[in-house]
Amino acid sequence: MAKKFIVSLVLAGVFLAVYSFILDWKFRYDRPWAFASGSNTATLVGSWQGDFKDPDGITKHIEMVIAEPEQKKRNRSKSRGFNHQDELRFTGTAVIKSRLGVENDRISGLLKSDDGHDIDKISFSPINEEKKVRESFNVSMSETGSTWQDDVIQLKLSFTYVTKTGAGFSDSADDRFDKKIPVTLHRK
Repeated sequence: MAKKFIVSLVLAGVFLAVYSFILDWKFRYDRPWAFASGSNTATLVGSWQGDFKDPDGITKHIEMVIAEPEQKKRNRSKSRGFNHQDELRFTGTAVIKSRLGVENDRISGLLKSDDGHDIDKISFSPINEEKKVRESFNVSMSETGSTWQDDVIQLKLSFTYVTKTGAGFSDSADDRFDKKIPVTLHRK
């Protein structure tokens, strides 16, 4: 009786190990943009940097880190039902520096294609609302049509003007508020 129990436990352990391996493999297989299939394969995950001028003409330097997807998030979303877009989502951080100050943002993005080369959008949100750069055009999101290829990301950024009080402001009569600025990021 004890031998049957031990054999059953060993078989259950082997089954769980194989099942876990298959889930991990599928998680990686479904995200070729995040996990390299070979030593020379580039991924979207990693550190990126570039320079641009905001709608006021102020030079800014952006450093963006795209994080490797976590399986924990996949398991959480599984309880809500399967959504193909879960395989296309990514997160990370961005630090944007200028003479006006430093914007520390969380980023969340969505890819348009399974291979990850077409970026639907990237949203930028302040990590600490109280420490937003004031009286400045702060990055709010990338526009549709952004792309990634090997060691280059091409984005078109839109901005939110942040007033002295920290509130967002827009003026339809002023072209600066609708300006979309292209930026090229290179792998760091």
